[in-house]
Amino acid sequence: MPQERGDNRRSVSACTEPLRLTPPERELLETWADRVAGAGGIQTRCRVVLASASGRTDEQVADLLGVDEDEVVRVIARFRELRQLVI
Repeated sequence: MPQERGDNRRSVSACTEPLRLTPPERELLETWADRVAGAGGIQTRCRVVLASASGRTDEQVADLLGVDEDEVVRVIARFRELRQLVI
């Protein structure tokens, strides 16, 4: 069932356990989010994971980063499954 804007429920990927990062994961994601020149896709994925790990909902992450909420759900699902950013 698609989520309507203004609906206060959390999105599908946020219905599971909160995303938690290890210190090395967080450090690497922060580095890539700030320093990877010419790699906008990986920067965005890093920022999605970091924002989600800070406790924001998928909708909040999407609004914050200016991306589609479906992209947020996909990035988080892939990260949870593989514990890496799928390029």
